[in-house]
Amino acid sequence: MSEMKTMPLDQLIRYIYPDFYVLDSLFHSATQEHSGNGEAHLVEPPRLQLSAEKFDSRSMFLLDCGPTMYIYVGSNVAPDILNQVLGVNTTAEIPDFCIELPSRETPASEALFAFIDTLNEDKPYPAYIQVIRDTSQFRSLFVEKFVDDRNQSSLSYYEFLQHLRTQVK
Repeated sequence: MSEMKTMPLDQLIRYIYPDFYVLDSLFHSATQEHSGNGEAHLVEPPRLQLSAEKFDSRSMFLLDCGPTMYIYVGSNVAPDILNQVLGVNTTAEIPDFCIELPSRETPASEALFAFIDTLNEDKPYPAYIQVIRDTSQFRSLFVEKFVDDRNQSSLSYYEFLQHLRTQVK
């Protein structure tokens, strides 16, 4: 709760309702530009609704929560993307608690770092990045941010806002 009282407003909004991106278009455009020797320009991935229906096991996702960013790696991401971005061949090689994004000199990695840099431009300090694989015990850190979903054990968006209001008081 102390975060809610001390964060700048724009960071607080992202903390409560994070920005959710699928990174496929970012990697695809970076690979196309590199093979076509086109000028490098950042194609920003579209922002998605915070819902599990947007999940795909063949994709990587970024969740910008303000002071923290989570990169979620689906279990069926293409091995060439895994190798270019994380330097591994399978998701099983990603550590359970991975807090460092390796810097690699590949088009996909450079595009990801450029995108993260654009997200960090508005922040007073760069976000802490955690990589979470699909089978990780830390998967719940990522999934719990989907406030637009509702199931038996969670609150709807409206109920969530009411809960926040009572917590802030």
